[in-house]
Formats: sequence, C-alpha cells, structure tokens
Amino acid sequence: MFHPIDPAKLGPEELYEYEQLLRRVKSFILVKIIINVAIGFLFLVSFSPPLQLALVLVVLVDGLLLGPYRLLVRRYPVLATVMILAGTAVVISVGDWVSGYQTGASGILYATLVVAGSLILIQPWSTYLVASIIAVIYVGTILLEVWGVVAIIFPHTLSNLARVVTLNVLCFYALAAMSNVVTRLYREMLYNRTHAEEIAEQRTAELRKSHAELERTTARLTALQRLSEAVRRARDPEATLQAVVEEMGRSGFGNVMVDLVESHHLVTRAFSMGGGKLYERARRLLGVPLLGLTVSLEETANIRGRVAGSGKMESTDDLREVFVGVKPAIDPDRAQAAMHLMGLESVTVFPLWAEQETVGVVG
Repeated sequence: MFHPIDPAKLGPEELYEYEQLLRRVKSFILVKIIINVAIGFLFLVSFSPPLQLALVLVVLVDGLLLGPYRLLVRRYPVLATVMILAGTAVVISVGDWVSGYQTGASGILYATLVVAGSLILIQPWSTYLVASIIAVIYVGTILLEVWGVVAIIFPHTLSNLARVVTLNVLCFYALAAMSNVVTRLYREMLYNRTHAEEIAEQRTAELRKSHAELERTTARLTALQRLSEAVRRARDPEATLQAVVEEMGRSGFGNVMVDLVESHHLVTRAFSMGGGKLYERARRLLGVPLLGLTVSLEETANIRGRVAGSGKMESTDDLREVFVGVKPAIDPDRAQAAMHLMGLESVTVFPLWAEQETVGVVG
C-alpha cells in the first residue's frame, strides 16, 4: 500500500494487471466527473441562491481532488484510491452540514464509494479497508451531529437514527463482501488472460512434437513398405542387398555400403551414394569400382575390419580408415580427399548379426 510501483520492474503478469488498474482508474475519474456535474446541477435547481453557491463549491472541491489523485495513483494505486474515496466521504458529510439537513441520500452515496473502491482495486483486503474507513467517517459524522458539534436537523428520532446508522454500516460491509465475489472472478480472468499466451505456446509445442513424431512414424512405415516391395522384386542376394541400401538412402541415409564376411575377408556387396551420378563420380575419383572391394578381417587399421572383429559400432571423421588395406589398393589420402569433395565428412559402421555371429557390416 505504501510502497511505490515502478512499471519498469514489473513482470509480464504484474504489468498487465497494472495496466488494467489504470484503465479502471480512468473510467472511475470519468464517471465521477459526470456524477459531480449532475449533483451540482441538481443543487442549482433544488436550493435557494444563498445555499446554491455553498453546495456547488463543495461539489467543486470534491472534483478538484481528482487532480492529485490522477498523479498519485500511478505510483501508489491503493493509497491514492483509499485517500480519494475517504476525501469524497468527508465531502458528503460536509454537504449535509452545509445544507443543515441529514437525509438518507448520504448513506447511499457512502455505499457507492464502497462499491467503487472494490471495482478499482480488485483486492479483498482493500475492499474491506475502504468499507471500514467509509464506516468510520460516516459514524464519526453522525456522532458530531448528535453531540451538537455540528448544528443539523434530523428528520427522525435518535432511536430511528441509531437503526439507520447500524443498517447503513452493515450495508457497507455487505456490499464489500458481495463485491469480492465479482472481484475474485475478475482476478481469475486476469490470471487466465496473462497465462493464455504461455498455455498457447505450451499447447503449440506439444502439437508440434506430436506432429513431428507422427511424421517420423509415417516415414518409417513408408520406408518399410518400400523396402518390402524392393526385397520382393529382387531375384538374388546381391540384388536384395542393393535394394536395401537404396531404400536406406531414400529414407535419409545419404550414403550406405554393405560388406559381407567371405573367407576371412569383408567384401563390399552393395553401395548407395545419393544416386547413380554420384556413385560414378566416386568411381572416377578413386580409380576403382566400389563394389567388390575387399579387406582382411585382420586389418585393424580399417574401421570396417575392426567392427567385424569386435562386433561393436564405431564412428570416425578420418575417412582414410575406410580404405586402409583394401583391394584393389586405394591411396587412403586420395580417397579421403575424394570423399570430402563429394560432401562426406564422417562414417559410422555397425555390425550385422545372424545366429550370434557377425556376418558383415553396414557403413
């Protein structure tokens, strides 16, 4: 209540709530100006000239309170609102004193201030604080009149006055309690509004994740369907292997080679390199065909030989390890330069198993 608000230090949720508060304050100021003008006009047509000026002056003083309120509410919204409502309550009492007549209209105006406070501040404790301050000012006004401090005419007996005062005070707190029902709903709306964007982003991320997973699943099913069709059309083992690597290439693996174990050697039996043109380019750069390359299982410097011997997957950025010890012989440095020219930077090799034995590798 007494701590100033710095909009620059507020978080997104607090800043939005602060902006909404200023909008409510702007509406309150506009409505209060209209009501003051209407009451001033009513005084002009209802009272005699000597009393007209005094009552209109009271209304004018109440209107002038809006100036400092508008400046103070940006930094101290609760304190400024409580002060403007308390000041207006005092002005209502002064209006009765100037007119010299105690009427029931004052109680209605006090009750209106309680509702205004709850609608501006949207805080339960602030609503009850406003109701308590208005009740104190109202009861204090009546006591000053009853004790004769202020000369005024009562339209009813003291016993009736006591009942009226008690009912008015109860009405102040009843209005505060009922207003809190509305303010709680409004605060829930503010909370939902400030979290709507966060919830929307979360839901969007979940949908994107689900969509990506669905696309991956669809791609796998499509690849399996194409693979089964390709295997079904193949007429011999080598054609089957070639169909497999080509389907792997279409499924996202740009370059695939399959080596099978034959007489203590690995023999390249299938190869896919992003299409026929790229394969022919590789063959020209290397000077030998890639299909039919052999390497001894004992050649540990060759990554394919090591994987076939150990049965464990390996990866390397040194593409020379793919061509060390192969026959027909290929210069490893020349092979690596050729692979780099075609955009290949690394290789991963994993074993192929059949009946607990390594029967080949896939790179």
